[in-house]
Amino acid sequence: MSAKLTILTAERDSGKTTALQAMLAKDPYVHSSCCGFVALANPEKTVYRLKNVRTGEVRTALALEMSGSDVRLGRFFVDQQVFAWANEQVINDLATAEVAVFDEIGRLELGGGGFSQSFKKAFQYPKVAVVAAVRLPFVDEVLNTFAVGIANVEILYVGKQ
Repeated sequence: MSAKLTILTAERDSGKTTALQAMLAKDPYVHSSCCGFVALANPEKTVYRLKNVRTGEVRTALALEMSGSDVRLGRFFVDQQVFAWANEQVINDLATAEVAVFDEIGRLELGGGGFSQSFKKAFQYPKVAVVAAVRLPFVDEVLNTFAVGIANVEILYVGKQ
């Protein structure tokens, strides 16, 4: 048996992260042991920081300017060291977590980077509920790439109607 996956989906800039944060603030999530990350953008959406939902620690993961061990993805430079840290944090927390949060699973993870390592690992813990933000065009590809059984998936459209 694999973990249950809840996907919050919408188009780009349609409130996936806001919906994810609202979901985590309500029952049953607010009383659950959570691990994972939400991605926080500045108002201009030129910098994205990963916030650890368990510890509150924040690190810059994507920016328009190169900063270190970066690779290019679209207009952004992706700090691979930050994602290595994030994956390690999630993997270390999975044994005691009830919920694993991933904001977001997209092009980076589909290419084997970003949260792909810890996202795959989360499905090895059947008692962990996995919650992920996924842009609408990538939902089917995420399900296929990560071999998620559809019987264990709930898809919630959270975009603007």
